[in-house]
Amino acid sequence: MTFKTESGSVYEVDHAKSRVRRISGTHAPTSSQGPDGEWREFHIAFVELGYPAYFEWIPHSRKGTITSLVKEIQPDADENTNPS
Repeated sequence: MTFKTESGSVYEVDHAKSRVRRISGTHAPTSSQGPDGEWREFHIAFVELGYPAYFEWIPHSRKGTITSLVKEIQPDADENTNPS
């Protein structure tokens, strides 16, 4: 999935591999996020429309990232399929 925040940052989340990367943003990424385009593994992820996204990073050290409010979510094509 990809999502966009109120501050204009765009993120890509790969739930199958428990990783996320910030693709772009209007401000520099935080040091805990790492550089734009670099995948970062997470232990816990919360992304819901209208709320800040939260990622707790691996290795588990109680460090995480909280984004500004999630304004738009684009699911991956395979997330829209219903196997039944």
